[in-house]
Amino acid sequence: MSPACHICDRRIPAVDYVQRVGVDAAGEPVWACHAHIGRCGCIVPLCRRSFKLERGASWDVKVMCGRHWRMAPKRMRDATARARRRALRSGWAPRESAAFVRLWMRTARAAIEATFGL
Repeated sequence: MSPACHICDRRIPAVDYVQRVGVDAAGEPVWACHAHIGRCGCIVPLCRRSFKLERGASWDVKVMCGRHWRMAPKRMRDATARARRRALRSGWAPRESAAFVRLWMRTARAAIEATFGL
């Protein structure tokens, strides 16, 4: 069986240009098709939007497209923005950084639930 792209889930034929981009939590290789080399996908399942990786970033960085971010409740997005500003002002101190990550993940879960109507 040929590998599948980690963003679009398209099966990649052996003759197509593919690149192994890493390994997942289970130790399985992760592949990218020619269109998604150097890109990471939206955290929402079945969303096919992708973003260019910043220099030095890994393929498994967590990002969310604007369409799905706006599906999260406004109060959660505002709390995440406040936590981000606080973390930036502190120079990403461990405590403020952890608070931002925790709020971002909670907001991401809410956006995913809103996307699928849960």
